[in-house]
Amino acid sequence: ISTKKEDQKILLYMDGMTFDIAFDSVQAILESKTDQYLSNATKSYRECLLEKGEVNKRKCVNETTTNYKLELGVAYAKKDPQKNTIKDVQSLVDTMKNEWAILIDKNDWMDEISKENSKNRARDMESYVGYDKSFLTPWELPKNEKLNPLLMNAHYMYFNREHSIFVPLSIFNPPFFKQDMDALNYGGMGFLINHELSHLHNKHTFTIDKVEEELWTESTIEAFDERRNCFANQYSEAFEEFVTIRTDDMKNRSLSVGRESVEENTADSGGLRVAFNAYQRKKPNYDKLINLPKFNHKQLFFLAFANVFCSSESVEYTEEKILTTVEKNKKHSPSKFRVNEPLKNMKEFAELCLYLKMDDEEVLRLTKRKLKTMKLKKNGLSLENVAVRDIIRNLMDYAKFPDKKDSLRILRELL
Repeated sequence: ISTKKEDQKILLYMDGMTFDIAFDSVQAILESKTDQYLSNATKSYRECLLEKGEVNKRKCVNETTTNYKLELGVAYAKKDPQKNTIKDVQSLVDTMKNEWAILIDKNDWMDEISKENSKNRARDMESYVGYDKSFLTPWELPKNEKLNPLLMNAHYMYFNREHSIFVPLSIFNPPFFKQDMDALNYGGMGFLINHELSHLHNKHTFTIDKVEEELWTESTIEAFDERRNCFANQYSEAFEEFVTIRTDDMKNRSLSVGRESVEENTADSGGLRVAFNAYQRKKPNYDKLINLPKFNHKQLFFLAFANVFCSSESVEYTEEKILTTVEKNKKHSPSKFRVNEPLKNMKEFAELCLYLKMDDEEVLRLTKRKLKTMKLKKNGLSLENVAVRDIIRNLMDYAKFPDKKDSLRILRELL
């Protein structure tokens, strides 16, 4: 019979033996390289340590988020379920689905059969918001890995095979969403939702049990393809104008880029259009924000949309991204074009933002049968105003460089 103190000694000794046995076993496995998984884990652990035993935080975060997506998703969902926010986002998804039905009814290039089939197909689509409920189940791994609340890429939320849309919990924050901020929610989250819904509405076929079914009539498909070509040409011209490297095949390459990225580009323009239509129907209960008194609520919507793609990209990087889109199978345009080109197609934006160069700009609208040209007209707009506007634009470009004091001073005087 041993005393309590002796029991503690025995337990401590047993713990020590257990550690020695486990350590020796793991060390033997690693040295023999019979278990590649453990070898990789050890390598990752060592890479997370800097000299003098300091931790490389960035490397540790990257390794953890890469290798433990499910576990982190479970922890994130349980830590902050955000049930009230999920209800608000679900309501936003439902609003956007209804807005698409309204837009389809107004389309003059679709016949009635195609319209009805598209609306029925959209009505059958499932929507998942936040995360799958299995992420909150104790002692079990989630059943649906795709519905991870920590889905990092907010631009891949539509699952074509499952015919569903997923809005992950990870984007329930600015710049995409903030409760009681309609301009941000519709311009940010609303745009993202509609971008994904646009992929659904831009497809005229769907597959059931490996059998492809046609949704649209031949005349509707022909009219749609005509509009797709307009978008392809618009972006191709914008790419060609931006790229300063001129080669013999530059035109052909830019046209290829425009064609390769046309599905995502039409989704951007369509998503912005539907989000804005829904926002106008919402009728926000405020016109301006205290901290941004110079912008009305419609301008705030467009600022929220642009902020989704806010980034710092050099001219050289953007050029390279354009020229390698086809080779590297990149479907999305550079951020600059994902903002500027859809806005070019919106008369409402031109009317709100006088300082932009919209004169004689072709306005492409997927919902119109013919291309139209637009002249921006405002009371008091004269040649002098246009000249001042151009000066301001040039000064803003100069302000990007170190020697910008004079240009900023003149800019302040003009404003």
